[in-house]
Amino acid sequence: MIRHFTAFLVLIFMSQAAFSNSVSIGFIERPPSIYANADGEMRGILGKELADIIFNANLDVDFVAVLPEDINAFMTMTTLDGFIASKTLIQNESDFLFSQMPLVYITFYAYHLESTKPLGNLTDLSNASVVVPLSMDEVKGRLKDTLIDQSKNITVTGVESDFEKQMMQLRQGKVDYAISYFSPNNVAMLFSSRSKSNKIESSELFKLPLYLVFRADSKQADITIRKINNAMATH
Repeated sequence: MIRHFTAFLVLIFMSQAAFSNSVSIGFIERPPSIYANADGEMRGILGKELADIIFNANLDVDFVAVLPEDINAFMTMTTLDGFIASKTLIQNESDFLFSQMPLVYITFYAYHLESTKPLGNLTDLSNASVVVPLSMDEVKGRLKDTLIDQSKNITVTGVESDFEKQMMQLRQGKVDYAISYFSPNNVAMLFSSRSKSNKIESSELFKLPLYLVFRADSKQADITIRKINNAMATH
């Protein structure tokens, strides 16, 4: 009797494990917008949005933070079930499944002195020197196409991920624009403490949509993406 009861419990646990929706999902850290703390919890404005969507979808997710310098290997990491990623990282979209809508957007800005011409969008960037937050190996999509377009006459003077150091280069006249995904809302206090001379302004360049992505042959893709799509519809 005890043996049969034990076997019954084992079957229940095996069944629950088989239908467990626990998945490991990787994301590229972009502090302060999205990053993980020491406990692995999502932080930042976008990180909180993602955590809320996952919660509303009733999914058991282990978020895995990936450093920006590992971006080229990101989509080939077999230890991850899924990815929070832009389509610019994917060579063959037919090999993957995507959420119907982007989960969040990363917005890129061009910071510049008040005396420098503001930009309407990314296509307006030309005949200028810029400092970027990522190495050219890490830059993808429209931004990279613009920076390497010789007809644009854009000089990338260097790579600097530290926002304050980018602002120093602007004030010192070393560059015309500092490209960053650091939101002006996050830096309002930095600007308020500065003198009104050399005032820095921002121009929005473009928004990069991030989707939930699974490999097409993933067994967890259909049900996970379905739950995310339903959660997004009511988010």
